[in-house]
Amino acid sequence: MASVNTGPTKTASASVAFSKQTFGLVMTVLCAALAAPACSSPLPSPSRVSGLRLLRVFADPPEFGPSDTHVTLGALAVDGSSEGAHTHSIRWFFCDESVLDDAARCAREPSLHALAGDGESLLVERSALAASGARTVLVALCPGRAAAFDRERGSVACPDEAGRPYAQTEGVLAFYTVRATRDGVASNRAPSIARATLAGDGAPAWTVRRCAGEPCPSSELSIEPSSESAEPVGTAREVLTASFFATDGSFDRPRAVSTEANPTGPLRARWTAPRTAGRVRLWIVLRDDRGASEAIERSATVSE
Repeated sequence: MASVNTGPTKTASASVAFSKQTFGLVMTVLCAALAAPACSSPLPSPSRVSGLRLLRVFADPPEFGPSDTHVTLGALAVDGSSEGAHTHSIRWFFCDESVLDDAARCAREPSLHALAGDGESLLVERSALAASGARTVLVALCPGRAAAFDRERGSVACPDEAGRPYAQTEGVLAFYTVRATRDGVASNRAPSIARATLAGDGAPAWTVRRCAGEPCPSSELSIEPSSESAEPVGTAREVLTASFFATDGSFDRPRAVSTEANPTGPLRARWTAPRTAGRVRLWIVLRDDRGASEAIERSATVSE
């Protein structure tokens, strides 16, 4: 874990494949390399984990409360490649204090980043916050060696196996905004998952039959948020979003969103098993609309 309370220096980003923004989180995935000039191939399914992916960036606690001196940032990096788990690295940067919820500017301005630390977690001191009570960090996930800054291209790049810093090696960027609690608003708490089931089975590991015909049968994957997950914000309650991921098979939707009438009701997607037998890893990430999140992992044995 790294502990930081430093200021800005230089870095940047590359072409954006897609982004999702909430009050606290902007996650940006690059379609080829961190230094790639453009996206030239169709985007893969957002739910399919076929290689190195960054599924979640989070803070514990989700916000600085009045008595908090620091928060810990964490990243959930997973590898769905057929070769198995690869060595990967995570490097954190601070965006300039003037940048907040502006991922494009944070990634491209010439003097915006300071190296904050390496590893899957980062300790952020209250003194690192800007006068606005918030600070945006950039997370760079690379296979193998940690990300390096390419001054010629003005972008972050993943080094290759030989350590050359500006190779076109695939990587992922994410942005997360750390915030202090607003005056008169209770500190945000992370949502939690009370139960996850596949076809009604609540066990931590499931067994399903492979797809052997047309159409392929599907099973309902459902999570139940805990009753306190959708906290009140003013006169409304937080909106919860469940994102579904798997190393094989397919979902009928990448995410499910809670409703005003049932803010902590079950969130569901249908998963179709692959045509080949084997083990499939599945993840569900539950987020509220203030940037807090929780994640669980399950496995499914696909039989003949």
